[in-house]
Amino acid sequence: MITSQSNGRIKYVTDLLTKVRLRRKDGKFVAEGIKMFLEAPLELIEEVYISEELEKKVQKVFPEDRALAEKLSRVNYEVVTDSILKKMTETVTPQGIVSVIKIKEQKLEEITDVEKPLIIMLENLQDPG
Repeated sequence: MITSQSNGRIKYVTDLLTKVRLRRKDGKFVAEGIKMFLEAPLELIEEVYISEELEKKVQKVFPEDRALAEKLSRVNYEVVTDSILKKMTETVTPQGIVSVIKIKEQKLEEITDVEKPLIIMLENLQDPG
């Protein structure tokens, strides 16, 4: 369990969260929350951090948490104190999980190589979700 905010991995996640240049250089972003974790493809998930509180809840495996428990069993994750997890997020009341996810790169030719491609262009997103 990570209990120090001076831990190098914790610092890296908080830097990814706040520094666009680092996200672009490393090709990764930070996703906060259960829904974002559940929707992320397994092959793109690099790191997962969960709070002590969420870990206790997942261990009890309430019916609504089965999908979360099942996906967590398929990745390596690190438990952090609730206060550390709060420092790793931008949300006021975090859901207890933070993921570092690789940005999937695709060439324009790969996207447009279908009969009717659907293309949405976005700029200056505040939340990758």
